[in-house]
Amino acid sequence: CNPEMARYVRPGDQVLDIGANQGELALLFAQAAAPGGKVYAFEPNPAMFGVLARNIELNPAAECHAEPVALGASPGKVEMCQPDGRNPGTATVHTEKVPYGGNWATVEVMRLDDYVRTRGLARIDVMKIDVEGYEFEVCKGAEETLRRWRPRLIMELSDTLLRMHGTSADELAGWLRAHGYAIQDVATGGDVDAAQSLDGCFLNVVCRAGADG
Repeated sequence: CNPEMARYVRPGDQVLDIGANQGELALLFAQAAAPGGKVYAFEPNPAMFGVLARNIELNPAAECHAEPVALGASPGKVEMCQPDGRNPGTATVHTEKVPYGGNWATVEVMRLDDYVRTRGLARIDVMKIDVEGYEFEVCKGAEETLRRWRPRLIMELSDTLLRMHGTSADELAGWLRAHGYAIQDVATGGDVDAAQSLDGCFLNVVCRAGADG
């Protein structure tokens, strides 16, 4: 996801940055959400979490909190690997189709619904999800959150990466529509409708529910 995604954040918003990497977008979100907003940045890759935490520390005015956990469909632990050993931004959950790269680690997984409940969050307005093909798992662990607050979703939609995790862009888009979300291509501003095949796609999308503008 690119820095322009911060335009979807409004002052006062409570924002989740899921797959925060080094925190560039998380800090931009925090700036856009001020005053009164806050960002929760999730980055399970140990190599990147230290960088994320340090960048937040260097920006004390930013209302941003870092969490070293992955979000998924069920709690537990997963192996996270970096298929491109040179680029920590490629780190994702290991599957039979995701080869081990130069770095890997066992990380904790939480359901977002459980995180929201145990942390007592009052609401969620925006969720950015960029987790290298694990986006559907994140969404399945967030059904209660999506139903309750209808947050705007800023998401990378890569059919190739989703297929490496046993699903597809069409399947995820269908699930989002079934949960009341309309999908828009950020690059073109056009709607991504059900008749449009997403086979092989690589898109940044924003998903909105109900009357959200």
